[in-house]
Amino acid sequence: MTSVVYQADPTAGAGRSLLDKAAALFDRAGGGEIFRKGMSVAVKLHFGEEGNTGYLNPAFARAV
Repeated sequence: MTSVVYQADPTAGAGRSLLDKAAALFDRAGGGEIFRKGMSVAVKLHFGEEGNTGYLNPAFARAV
């Protein structure tokens, strides 16, 4: 079985913020067909250590 991986350029550009990109990836991956507005969904966040960039910022979870 193969998996589909969705990715985006990790830099923000004019008129396209990182939050916009996260929401677009969620939509493209079919998230709107799985989750409905108002549903409770658990999202594992790792806030990491100071200076760490390998974590999911809560703002991105909020965007999707």
